[in-house]
Amino acid sequence: MALAVQLALVALVMLVGCETSVSCDDVLVRSEGGEDTLRVCVDRARTADERRVGLTGYAALAADAGLLLVFPLTGEVCISQAFVAFPIDVLFIDEEQKVVQVAANVAAGSEDLICVDRVRYVLEVAATAARNVSVGDRAVFVP
Repeated sequence: MALAVQLALVALVMLVGCETSVSCDDVLVRSEGGEDTLRVCVDRARTADERRVGLTGYAALAADAGLLLVFPLTGEVCISQAFVAFPIDVLFIDEEQKVVQVAANVAAGSEDLICVDRVRYVLEVAATAARNVSVGDRAVFVP
């Protein structure tokens, strides 16, 4: 039964991914000097099931698209690209919306876990899209 639910969620992600959404939310990342270092249109993964599925089922991400994983509490977050078909950049963001770590060009299909503490949000974007983002930059969530 659990496998059927997960497959249904994958199908749902494939149907409503950012590539086919009518509208989405913007996330801006700004340097400490106030310059925008990244701007993407994101889908949000708010539930445990949505976060678990993540980018599984997406064929790719446009350079200006991403997935924002929203966690109910700040804590250690681990991600894996085991079932994702393309490389991504991953921004780990704390409850004050400060970037605490950037994992650049995480390989497609990688089973390695990337774990970061003090995380409330994870922003997954196309590989190299976050090349100008640094630890300490701040995310701004625009509905």
